[in-house]
Amino acid sequence: MIPIIARRIVAAFFTLLFISVLVFALTEVLPGDVATALLGRDATPEQLASLRTELGLNQPAHTRYQEWLAGAVRGDLGVSLANETPIRPVVLIRLRNTALLAAVTLLFSIPLALMLGVIAGLLRDRLPDLLISFFTLIGMSLPGYVIGVLLILVISIR
Repeated sequence: MIPIIARRIVAAFFTLLFISVLVFALTEVLPGDVATALLGRDATPEQLASLRTELGLNQPAHTRYQEWLAGAVRGDLGVSLANETPIRPVVLIRLRNTALLAAVTLLFSIPLALMLGVIAGLLRDRLPDLLISFFTLIGMSLPGYVIGVLLILVISIR
């Protein structure tokens, strides 16, 4: 069991690393410039150069990524360019809500999965087993955001 968990942790680490590189690379190839977006098109070349130096945008992309990654490992996610506030508190607020949602989901899904698994096992190849298998396959095939919207529509109080 421990080797499986270790493999999953290593895979999760490399997945997060890959996603961070991908997102950084995609933001690099976007048209436009952060300095121009912040200062506007009427900014002088001197103002743009000063802001690029201040934000470190004049450094090579790999250097900026390495600095961001080192900061992220230390827990320093930087400062929002939109409202000049630290990003970490904003993420922590949402992380708390996400953890609460995950805990409540596990509280309901594990007993439900165990119960449905026992029913499907006891009534193998009968209608309840086929229905449980069918809806489980649909649930696993749909992306999470689609299931989320459907659950909001079904469960929400109007």
